[in-house]
Amino acid sequence: MSELRLRRVGQEIKKVISDLLEKGMKDPRLKDSLVTITHVLVTPDFKYAKVYVSVLDDAKAEDVLNGLNSAKGYIRKEVGSKVKLRFTPEFSFVLDKSMEYAMDMSRLIDKVRKEDEERS
Repeated sequence: MSELRLRRVGQEIKKVISDLLEKGMKDPRLKDSLVTITHVLVTPDFKYAKVYVSVLDDAKAEDVLNGLNSAKGYIRKEVGSKVKLRFTPEFSFVLDKSMEYAMDMSRLIDKVRKEDEERS
């Protein structure tokens, strides 16, 4: 299977799920949180997809994941109606910590620069 096609399908799924979250879902765990779909990895057979989710408020991250997991059926139905595939993938939602990691690295770099300036 073409790597390009897998990425394109992942991007389409990301758009559909992002639109669903933007329009608002009925689950209160998803309404009050700022949730971003960072990327979607689809298996070559298109049966499974791992959806990486970033949540602005870390305290609500578990609630958001629980809300998304409880809405898997609805999300799968909507993706199936909007993205034309032979199989609609089963989704697993994973918390994406890359933003936190990037912020920590940025803080460390700033700290080292500041210490370096103090020495000179």
